[in-house]
Amino acid sequence: MRLSSLLFSSAKLKSFNKHQKSEDFCGLKISVEIFKLLKKIEKQKIEQRINKKMRKIKINRKAWLRILEAFLAVIIVLSAVLTIMAKQKPKTDISEEVYEKQRQVLDIISKNNDLRNDILMQDNTRINNIISNLIPGNWNYSTNICNISLICHNPKQVHETEVYTTEIIITSNLTKYAPKKLRFFVWAK
Repeated sequence: MRLSSLLFSSAKLKSFNKHQKSEDFCGLKISVEIFKLLKKIEKQKIEQRINKKMRKIKINRKAWLRILEAFLAVIIVLSAVLTIMAKQKPKTDISEEVYEKQRQVLDIISKNNDLRNDILMQDNTRINNIISNLIPGNWNYSTNICNISLICHNPKQVHETEVYTTEIIITSNLTKYAPKKLRFFVWAK
């Protein structure tokens, strides 16, 4: 047991007589001045313990405030990101639908002898009329007829959008052999 705890036990403190110059305390004779000094030291230790606990409470309070600030910052950032994402238009993939429709249109063109003759003569006027009736109204399109060995470019300049292209080769009709390529371009309006 520590000396200070022995000195300040409540039973001995009550029995201590302040009028006496000294007291027999646990087998020790101490003077009133020493007793006051020991009491003052013990009081300082108690105050230090209280101050230490108060500092821990303040530190804990600061820690909780920082945790709360971090949590609020995360909430603010996430709400900003979600708001930005919600304002963007969802990008749908229409490529399968476009390619399927292009294949159907080109299949119809390749089975029609008059349209085959138009391709061999490099006239795409009737072909464009047929295509405009077969594709949805929210699609733009263009066609280009060229020789098999050449690259068929899109005759219309299209910027900042996806362009889907498919082609067929028409080699001949019953009387004429002049292979041509019909390239069919589609993009969203």
